[in-house]
Amino acid sequence: MSEQIRQLLKLLKVLDDNDFSRHLVLIGSWAEYMYMVTGLIPGYEANIRTLDVDFLVRNLRKPNPPKSLIAAVKETGFMVQEDCVSGVTRFYSVDGFEIEFLIAQKGNGEKGAMKTNLGVTAQALRHMAIIGFDIKECDYLGIKFNVPSPEAFVLHKIVINGERERKAEKDRIVIDSIHPYLDMEHFNELMDRLTKNEKRLVEKYIEAHWK
Repeated sequence: MSEQIRQLLKLLKVLDDNDFSRHLVLIGSWAEYMYMVTGLIPGYEANIRTLDVDFLVRNLRKPNPPKSLIAAVKETGFMVQEDCVSGVTRFYSVDGFEIEFLIAQKGNGEKGAMKTNLGVTAQALRHMAIIGFDIKECDYLGIKFNVPSPEAFVLHKIVINGERERKAEKDRIVIDSIHPYLDMEHFNELMDRLTKNEKRLVEKYIEAHWK
């Protein structure tokens, strides 16, 4: 087991032990890794090359009453930093791990960050609600945490693909590598929950890459 994975598991265990896990969803490349090691996508091979770990905050008003995630994580040796401009909270480990929190931007607002009841300020981004459409609880080595279903994960990747610039091709490789494992009936059910514009982006991608 690599040091990167040990660091991630240490963090996930702290979140689980302190009842934070149910309020968060592990997303990004490390969700792909968990698809592989937990058997959520049997036969899938993930290729992780990042020290960045992203979590989606499911609801900025939960838990209620508020509870400090920062206090719990500091005990593991992670350092805490708040962006001097946006106020977004990030955690760092001495060996380079960077933890960031994201949240779905609501409506047509341009709010760049939101304070949450977890005690962290999360970066607010469009289309993040897609990831929360369908959550899977995982149990890996006795540690419980959430990831998006593969279908929700891929839908989100497709919708934002046109905005990803230099990362767009890398994301297409991930999308197309997970595609054969998807439950397409469930994929289409989740797709029906998208906005008209989001659905158009998915249909355009499917036409260009899956047919």
